[in-house]
Amino acid sequence: MPKTKLRQPSALWVRHHLKELVGHLPPADEKWSWSDSPLPHRARCNLRERGLIVKTEDGTWQCTESLCDAVEVFAGERGISSDEIYAENC
Repeated sequence: MPKTKLRQPSALWVRHHLKELVGHLPPADEKWSWSDSPLPHRARCNLRERGLIVKTEDGTWQCTESLCDAVEVFAGERGISSDEIYAENC
């Protein structure tokens, strides 16, 4: 498995659920509301529990850099371009 900044259990989860994340993941620098996220609800809950998405001071949510980095690594392994990874209009 390629090297990521995530601990192994989280890295394995991200790798296993890559299809749920690709095309639905907001970029790390973008804040979004829980209800408007294109990520599946179950995925959001798992990411929150793993500390891979965090609630900001203004009550919105944001992906961590380590989550986005890991998704880029695993997507690259499967030939998915970085243009395909992130959702538009979160």
